[in-house]
Amino acid sequence: KHGPLYVGNRVFDIDKLANMVLFFASKTQGPVKSKLLKLLWYADFLCYKRQGVSMSGTAYVRNYYGPIPSHHETLMAYLLEAEIVEMRPYEGPYEGEYVIPLVESDKDLFSEEELAVLETVGDKFKDSTARDLSNCTHAEDGYRETNMKQLIAYSYAESLRTVC
Repeated sequence: KHGPLYVGNRVFDIDKLANMVLFFASKTQGPVKSKLLKLLWYADFLCYKRQGVSMSGTAYVRNYYGPIPSHHETLMAYLLEAEIVEMRPYEGPYEGEYVIPLVESDKDLFSEEELAVLETVGDKFKDSTARDLSNCTHAEDGYRETNMKQLIAYSYAESLRTVC
């Protein structure tokens, strides 16, 4: 269990997180998993910056290519098992998987403010590659000032540069 500083003052909400995944997977036509995980980070941190609470209560860790949910393997396993998404191998120079939504995102779970955050992040990075997003996250204080594999404090949301 993580302290409020690492979950954005919110109890973890798997339904919200699953629907954030569905929102981004639909908006960006099945993004690669590494891009999707960074979109979740931006949405949670931007929501915290605007409202003082994160959207999903997810803790994020600094990983080599950018911030990711601290238990992202468990999240992806849950989404696959519940038949919310499916994964398809990514053909290209890097190994990876596309995240394909199997159901519609339930927008009723989100407040108007939260939907505005999702739209802001989705629009900003719609045409970005996973590498573009990785470069953006590496410029953020929360990434730069946190050690590898450590939790990123939501207090860094105040200094978000790429989205606001």
